[in-house]
Amino acid sequence: MEISEQEYLARVPKLATAAVIVMAATLLSRIFGLVREQVMAAYFGAHVQIDAYRVAFILPNLFRMLLADAAIGSAFIPVFTSYLARGDRKGAWEVCSSVINLMVLILCLFLGLGMIFAPQLISILAPGFTNKPYTFKLALIMTRILFPSVLFMALAGVVMGILNSYNHFTAPALSPVLWNFIIIACILFLAPKMGVVSLALGIVVGSLFQFLMQLPFVSGKGARYSLIFNWHHPGVKEVGALLLPVVISLASWDINIIVDTRFASRLITGSVASLGYAIRLWQLPLGLFAIAISTVLFPTFSRQVVRNDIQGLKNSLSLGVRTLFLIMLPASVGLMTLGIPIIRLLFERGRFTPTATLLTASALFYYAVGLFAAGELHLINRTFYSLKDTITPMVVAGLSIIVNYFGDWFFMIYLPIFAKLIGLPSSLSWLGYAHGGIALSTSLVCFFNLVVLMEILRRRLGGVDGKKIAISFAKISFASIILGVVAFYGWRVTVLYVGVSLLGQILSLGVGILLGVIIYIGVATLLKIEELHFAYQLIATRLKGRP
Repeated sequence: MEISEQEYLARVPKLATAAVIVMAATLLSRIFGLVREQVMAAYFGAHVQIDAYRVAFILPNLFRMLLADAAIGSAFIPVFTSYLARGDRKGAWEVCSSVINLMVLILCLFLGLGMIFAPQLISILAPGFTNKPYTFKLALIMTRILFPSVLFMALAGVVMGILNSYNHFTAPALSPVLWNFIIIACILFLAPKMGVVSLALGIVVGSLFQFLMQLPFVSGKGARYSLIFNWHHPGVKEVGALLLPVVISLASWDINIIVDTRFASRLITGSVASLGYAIRLWQLPLGLFAIAISTVLFPTFSRQVVRNDIQGLKNSLSLGVRTLFLIMLPASVGLMTLGIPIIRLLFERGRFTPTATLLTASALFYYAVGLFAAGELHLINRTFYSLKDTITPMVVAGLSIIVNYFGDWFFMIYLPIFAKLIGLPSSLSWLGYAHGGIALSTSLVCFFNLVVLMEILRRRLGGVDGKKIAISFAKISFASIILGVVAFYGWRVTVLYVGVSLLGQILSLGVGILLGVIIYIGVATLLKIEELHFAYQLIATRLKGRP
């Protein structure tokens, strides 16, 4: 069953309302996450303790990605949603129960092995730490503390997947707020006695409460959980068939981080930490907009595929891609041009020094180059998963790991050399730091993935509204460049008058961002960017109280 674009757009406000709810909840979560990073920076800086924590968190986070998020977010939801769409609630919950029980068993096995072999794993992840005994020991202690949190994160992810399948997005989006709040509290109360280990304990406790917070909402959906292990069920087999390729494709990000960490661990102290701080800032717009929009559209994609509504799928995808361009392109430019004042305002206090600001700014600049590509990838991957094609993203993700490895090696060595050859002024010398090359490699990998997957999807669907997407990209890119110039000089001129006190930093950065946004909206209006017009219509509809 196919529908026209006009009929599809009539349905969009419901999706947009869900997206706005998720964005608002995610914004609150990201604010708390930013406060968490600020507290971490103030207490631990960009030194040995945070270097050790970043490495310690990689392993538990990787297991969570491989054995929980992959199965839940991209293999489980399409199958569970398809059963609900057919009205087979009993079958849906039988699949759900079996997947949960099997996942818990597998996780317990892998977590036990991970805790036993943690020293060997850390040596592989950060070979440079073998020459830093204190950093190695600290990473080992925190790794073993953090591993139990994976089980709680996985269970929280299961609940999130179930609620999203029922188009309930608010509770899952708000649960990270509680997670961040508990971590902050643990640092504030325990750090004076326990140091950075307080951060690891906070993650474990926060993960448990993140799971418990969502349980009441699942019971309200008529949950029928049972202690069964029916791996012969067709739905469970389907999840299993989708799982392995999804694991590889989704885990490519964490695998690339492991590769990045191996290279960065050989650089000056603080390189691993600064990459971590930069990624957190990079993930703020990514989580707030890209992941929120993808989360809302994913169940819709799955239902459209079940109904064979290919035109509806193409319309959903096109609007999602163009909407992300509208948001992510200016965010990319904004982080590139205002990275230093943003980092200085958010982190530069306590043990986070001006040197740490420049280290982090270098990584953030090069990560920001690929921010919009990373955002689009979330949506494109979910399109493939809704088509129950997990092989294609897996193959492309596997290639990206190879590209990233050689990219890290090449740019880590040659970015500083290139910076010297072109004679960067001293005020921009931070653009030539070696670990910035590692971040640049990550951005180029995002572009590689996006281009390859979009071309494959275009051929498979018989087009993806490419002309409209290309026109929107060109217009939004131009408006974003204007935003960057205005925002930078707006900040720079203002800071000359108000100074660099805390209030002065807030005022100057606020003026730069505000001027940039105003000019961006103005240029986008003059260029008649369709997505902005749609946003105006949606806001007007909401204000008038129409559904």
